[in-house]
Amino acid sequence: METVKLTQEELQSLKKVTQEESLFISKLGQLEYQISLLKKEKESITKNLLSINDQKTTLAQSLEKKYGEGSIDIETGEFTKTN
Repeated sequence: METVKLTQEELQSLKKVTQEESLFISKLGQLEYQISLLKKEKESITKNLLSINDQKTTLAQSLEKKYGEGSIDIETGEFTKTN
């Protein structure tokens, strides 16, 4: 087998490209990790919103039983019947 030595310039270019590749692979790994954390946070927020929606529905049903059909001004607390 014959071996040939690369020029200094070729070797530097190869090292530079290899270092850049390693850097981008590392950055990609960091992004994937952040995406994973964001997905978990999104799932948590979605569960909380669903729970709040259930609470809102239960409260609306309770108020409708007590006051009948109508609308509520959340700022003033006034209830206006629709009938």
